Amino acid sequence: MLERFGVLRQTLLSMAVLGGLSSGAAHADQTVRFGYAPGNDSIALFMAVEQGYLKKRGIEPDLKFMTAPPVSIAALVSNSIDIVAVGPGSTLQAIDGGVPLVVVFDGQTLPTGTQLVIVATKGTNIKTAHDLVGKKVAVIGFSSILHTMTKRWLEEKGVDYNKVDFVETGLAQMPDLLKNKQVDAAVIADPVYPRVVQDQSADKIGDVYDTAPTGVAISAYTTTEQWAEDNKKVLADIRAALSEGVDYANAHPDAVRASIVKYLKLPEDVVAQIGLPGLGKQPSVASLQWVYDVMKHQGLFQSDVDLKKVVVDGK
Repeated sequence: MLERFGVLRQTLLSMAVLGGLSSGAAHADQTVRFGYAPGNDSIALFMAVEQGYLKKRGIEPDLKFMTAPPVSIAALVSNSIDIVAVGPGSTLQAIDGGVPLVVVFDGQTLPTGTQLVIVATKGTNIKTAHDLVGKKVAVIGFSSILHTMTKRWLEEKGVDYNKVDFVETGLAQMPDLLKNKQVDAAVIADPVYPRVVQDQSADKIGDVYDTAPTGVAISAYTTTEQWAEDNKKVLADIRAALSEGVDYANAHPDAVRASIVKYLKLPEDVVAQIGLPGLGKQPSVASLQWVYDVMKHQGLFQSDVDLKKVVVDGK
């Protein structure tokens, strides 16, 4: 598995060298390209767009859908997008591989109302963590935050996660994979999880973050070092807009659900069933430290990552 991670690092670094990490200095009236994934990590962005918090600061948001964390990171380093909310696991491993990325704003933080769970396909007789040994389990990207935390969850339950057959797939594809019994289990999240409940294709067997501490960032808005350096004023305005977006989201849950329907193209009845995410603002070393320590324990880094350099204006 480490060999696979090494190939990923080399690929990302090559893309960074060939594609260039800088999009040039952005101006107040310039379009900023935001990536967003099929989860609840970009709620602050959705609110900032819908309520005009970016436009009032002279920023024209261009939103681009990203199917999975590896796609988000690759889009950043190839200069296809400027900023994306992505799990810190993907960001930290890319940094360890030599790709200069920084975290500029927290995304989803714990505790959260979002369902982040492990489900087993009906008819497989999988009831506990131990039953997953030898089984095919779908995850959103190898070394993604949910993959990493699932391995942690298994280890806490006394299971050797190396004996589980993890397969990589997009979040949106998981309900069909479960329904068609192409996988034995999946690590799934809102807003897609209600589809599994609705069609009764799988049963929940565990919560990935059931013993995680409060304040942990499970996603964070990330950009390249160069873009952050070249666009300090624009970045400050983006952070202010996202902060307003967090405040609005916390006060208007119906608006949050409406944005999920709009941007993630999900049915209203499905979105009505989801829990709303916990949202952070100012990123910090503390909010990333726990995830970093879990990843280091799992041997996912070739060298130490200085979190103080990863967090822009953090503490």
